[in-house]
Amino acid sequence: MSLLPAGKRSNAESTEKAPPFTAEEITCLVDQYATHSKVLQGTFIGPAGALRKKKLWDDILKAVNAVGNNNRKLASIRTKLKNMKQQTKSKAASNKTSLRKTGGGSDEEDALDSIEGKMLSTMSSRQIYGIPGGIDVHAGPSHLSHLLKRRDAAKRK
Repeated sequence: MSLLPAGKRSNAESTEKAPPFTAEEITCLVDQYATHSKVLQGTFIGPAGALRKKKLWDDILKAVNAVGNNNRKLASIRTKLKNMKQQTKSKAASNKTSLRKTGGGSDEEDALDSIEGKMLSTMSSRQIYGIPGGIDVHAGPSHLSHLLKRRDAAKRK
């Protein structure tokens, strides 16, 4: 017997974990996002742009829910998409690092699947690999000073 008012759920009931995304839901999500990525990633001035983005996200949510019948929430599909983008970027960057190793590192390369390839196509090379020639300021002070000395020495030549 619950002591909560009618219609109220306890924290244990409200934090029930959603089922994992199905392959069909993931495919639908990535396809829809790839189709509208320019608008969804763009910045707009004024309320019309924000309303357009909101409508596109709502359309994506409806499409994913129509495929999966899991009644997903917008926050969960956006989180899933964010996590997939991060994992894809990490995999692509790791592959690029592997190729730069002595001998090409081809044995270590982890090929991207079609979903990851489509996700990667929605991102710029700067989003994936960073700014060319940029310095990682989070690498630590000794690493940063070494890079600056190397840069200064190259300028003097």
